[in-house]
Amino acid sequence: MAIIRAIVAGEHDPQVLAAKKHHRVKRSEAEIAAALHGDYRKEHLFVLQQELHLYDVYQSQIALM
Repeated sequence: MAIIRAIVAGEHDPQVLAAKKHHRVKRSEAEIAAALHGDYRKEHLFVLQQELHLYDVYQSQIALM
């Protein structure tokens, strides 16, 4: 989630993003950084931001159950 939150916050440097990987992830930072090279188009970032917001809303609703 840290990588997704960083992308939404405006970070697009693959090395910086890969450094945020979860400690349980078995792939190296280099492999993750290679996968994070991409086209960060505004419309895709907007959708990602909306989906992240909904995820947070749903998680808070689940926590209230």
